[in-house]
Amino acid sequence: MNSPSVETLALLARELQVSMEILAAIPSPSAKSKTARREGLEFSLLAEVDRLNDKQLEALITVDRTYS
Repeated sequence: MNSPSVETLALLARELQVSMEILAAIPSPSAKSKTARREGLEFSLLAEVDRLNDKQLEALITVDRTYS
């Protein structure tokens, strides 16, 4: 069984890092006047995290199929 390439692992690591940066950017709860804006931002960020997680999953499936 072959192991994943360095490039593939680097790509997966970068995708994980970006996901973590996005999650870290979600603001903590603030004043009620900012709630709607914060919720909109959280939704956008979580949608981006979902998209990146889908890309990671696709990459992992590709690696698994390639090296299994």
